[in-house]
Amino acid sequence: MTKKWIRPLFWIYFLILIDVIVFKFFGNVNDVMNNIMINKHSVEIDSSSLVNLIPFRTLLQDITYSPAHLLLNVIIFIPFGILFPLSYPRHSNFLTFTLIALLSICGIEFIQRITYLGIFDIDDILLNLLGCFIGYIVVQFLVRPFLKSI
Repeated sequence: MTKKWIRPLFWIYFLILIDVIVFKFFGNVNDVMNNIMINKHSVEIDSSSLVNLIPFRTLLQDITYSPAHLLLNVIIFIPFGILFPLSYPRHSNFLTFTLIALLSICGIEFIQRITYLGIFDIDDILLNLLGCFIGYIVVQFLVRPFLKSI
């Protein structure tokens, strides 16, 4: 069922995902390095500024001030939910998929925290996981039945 191009496509998507979420890298290494230095300095002043472990805290703020941010946190992970099960069908049962998605998302959040390029936010994890689940449901109910009928 898995075509040869789906697995490389998944890894290309995943690398782009890390680039966009963590490094926010759009061609200028100096911008990334400046962001690290600025954020590191602000963390030295307030060490709690790069971690949110309280569920729904930033989510409730974003509903009011940045609903697009919420939507993007979901949308950007829908391809993960589609491409991973198609790339690794042996590891695509719901429990294994959830564990791999959760570890991947937490890894990205952790990288953001240790590089000072973002925050480790439980709300982002929840929204990203929702995106993964939406993609997973699309695969289970639309893509796989379609592929079986071909």
